[in-house]
Parts: sequence; structure tokens; C-alpha cells
Amino acid sequence: MKVLTTLFLLPLAGFQSPTFEVRGVCAIDAATVDCWAPDGGPKPGLTEEVRRQIAAMESPLSFLPGRKNRFVIVRHTPFGTLTYGKNSLRPQNFPLEHDGGLWTTAFRIAADRDVATADITIIPGFPEGEAVAVPFHEGAKAVVDGVPVEIGRIGKNPRDEFGGFNVSRVSVWGEWRLPIQIGETTAPSGYQVMPVGHDGKPISYVDPQGWPVDARRGKELWEAAFKSERRIPESPPASPAGISTYPSGPILWVGMDIQPKAIHELQIRRIAGRMITLGPLALDPNPQSVP
Repeated sequence: MKVLTTLFLLPLAGFQSPTFEVRGVCAIDAATVDCWAPDGGPKPGLTEEVRRQIAAMESPLSFLPGRKNRFVIVRHTPFGTLTYGKNSLRPQNFPLEHDGGLWTTAFRIAADRDVATADITIIPGFPEGEAVAVPFHEGAKAVVDGVPVEIGRIGKNPRDEFGGFNVSRVSVWGEWRLPIQIGETTAPSGYQVMPVGHDGKPISYVDPQGWPVDARRGKELWEAAFKSERRIPESPPASPAGISTYPSGPILWVGMDIQPKAIHELQIRRIAGRMITLGPLALDPNPQSVP
């Protein structure tokens, strides 16, 4: 039975192809952790590994009462926006570990008690065509994969009364935002934007004020902060320079936490979403896998 579809929309800044690996499925409550392989068979070592990771978490996992709560353990490259299918009943994701550019995350699904399996469907964005460098100033123009683009005026991203960025029906996060005019009737979400600094290198990490941090040093600071808190840090000394995009008609809105003065150019590239299904995932262990 295919239920509880989860959709991942990728990627963040950068032109890497995404990877996902399902480590297993776990039943977790206040007293016990029991994990098994995606097919319900045994998965040596995973229970102890997840137990250690959960014990180090600052915030506890959450559950939906009256449902079969299961946590799918996935090791993956960073993803951007995360949305869910209509049958998923408020699922949540809990970061467990970050090591070497890969995340280990527990994705909670809450099924009816008689449901035996579930699928996770990812729609990652794979880079296509050549990246095109566009000078970072208002009015700069280029042609990306046969489509003309033009950079608009960058400005502060307005906040709502709750401190969020969901105003003017343009939902991009980051301290700054800018519009990119796409020479098509409707701007597709299939564009990837990567900021490049004045040194000619992609901006991959920034400090709390948005100024670029050397990639190696930024990675060390970010991973150290994450490992110490076992969750996404609130005020790390350096964090990944993520890019948020939101298509609205012929405009592709871009949000970022990078100081505009630090950006020399934007590299823009087409991406294509490809549906990949992980599953079926056994929501209970096979009897022979239980000690």
C-alpha cells in the first residue's frame, strides 16, 4: 500500500546532484528505540546509533497520539524546501547528525495502525545545461539555456508581524531578496542560483552578518556548532549560505543571507526535477528480525 508521500524540493545554492540513502525505520517512544532495515529485516547497529543520537538531542521528538508513529532514518545531502503529501498528518523532520557534508535526519510519519508500508517520494533538482554568469547588479542581462534573464533591484526582505518572511505573497527567507525576470510566460521553479564572491569562488558559508567565510573554515565552524547542539544551531559563527527561491509569474524571487556587497556575480543554471521513490518501507519489523 502506498501512503504518506513526502516531497523534497531541492536544492540549496551550489550545483551538486542530490543523494539520499534510507538507513532504516525506527519505532521510538519515551522508553525504547527499535530499528530495522527498510524491508523489515535486521539492521545491526542502527538501534544503538539512533539511541545515541536521540540522547544527545536538545529538543525531544514529537508524536501523534493514536497513530503508528515511525521515524525513517535518511542520510542525505542538504535539501531546500520541504513539503508533504495530503495523507501525511503533520509529519516532521528531526536532524540527528551532520558529518562530511551529509545529514542524518529522522522523518516522522504517522500512519493508521493497520498500515504496513509507506513510500517516500523525493523530487530532487538535477542540474542541466551550462551555468551562466550574470553580473550582480540591477539591469544585468544574460541568456540561460535559451531563456533571457534580467537581474532586478535587491533590497531588504520585509518581515511580517511574527518576524517571518511571509509578506507580499513572496515567501522567500533571508535578510535580502531580489527579483530575476525570466523571459517566459511563467517562471518555472527549475532554476538554480549560486552567488560568487569577488575572489571568483562560490560563497558557501557566511558569518552572522552575512559576510563570506572561507569554505573550509566555515565548514569546520558549522559542523562544530551542530555537533555541540545536535540540532540546527540558532546563532552559529558560520552557516551555509543557502538560497531560497519562489516563482511568481515571470519573476523568480531569490532570498539570501549574503551581504549584497560581497557578491560579484550570480551563476544561474537550469535544473530539472526527477521523481524518485524510496520504498516500500516496512513500518514494522519482520518477526524473524526481532531478537
